Amino acid sequence: LILLAGCVRFQPQPLLPADTAAKWEARTLGDPDLREFLEKNLQRRFDNWPPQSWDFPTLNLVALYYHPSLDVARAQWRVALGGHQTAAARPNPTVGIVPGYDISASGGLSPWFPAVTFDLPMETAGKRGYRLAQARHLSESARLNIAAMAWQVRSGLRSSLIDFTAARQRETLLQKQKSIQEKIIRSLEQRAEAGAVARSELALVRIALDKIRLDLAESQQQAAEARVRVAEALGISVQALEGVDLAHDFSARGPTAAGLLSNEVRRQALQNRPDILSALA
Repeated sequence: LILLAGCVRFQPQPLLPADTAAKWEARTLGDPDLREFLEKNLQRRFDNWPPQSWDFPTLNLVALYYHPSLDVARAQWRVALGGHQTAAARPNPTVGIVPGYDISASGGLSPWFPAVTFDLPMETAGKRGYRLAQARHLSESARLNIAAMAWQVRSGLRSSLIDFTAARQRETLLQKQKSIQEKIIRSLEQRAEAGAVARSELALVRIALDKIRLDLAESQQQAAEARVRVAEALGISVQALEGVDLAHDFSARGPTAAGLLSNEVRRQALQNRPDILSALA
């Protein structure tokens, strides 16, 4: 009874695509658990939730909260930790029953009898210690892979957010240019009716307006595609970004090229990048 009580029953947890899709579509920026996560990591409270404007630091935390690649990396780390527990286990002794034969059995008695064998495995040459060390390094590699994946998520979000902000700013400038060009055309039409300018000049200005409209449509398409990439980088559906103001601050000055090429930066990269540390582990 004691041995049976120590047995562990496997609990299957099948993956259902319909449930996974429903959970993914239910992700929103107004989730109360997301609010608690952001307030804890940003160390500030949100008076209005969800906020209408989202900057890059806040969106980066949203990506860390929702992105599925980080869930995969965490699951791989938990599997590696389970391997560490398995490596620490000692081989179990075994008891077996095999048929035995007595060559000296007297007449009338069966020479066959049951024999019990007891095997006690003993590991030598430090095999268990090496196995533990290997499992420890593999779990550390999986842990560092979470940090490497987080940087990949951050990089993808930053790139898509820059593309979206640039496309929106270009769209705004083209809208203003289109409005100015339309005013110029109306003015030239009035002057052409009065005979002050030739119709050929008006045709050239209209061609320029058509070119602006084509550029504007292209910019709007680029903004829509970049918005989809932002949603993908966040790990949510694009419908969850409806009515949300996304912007990247281009005024923040980044590091200079000379600073990025310094020996200190190279040393820090070679010694502290999580993907390199994970590969070494």
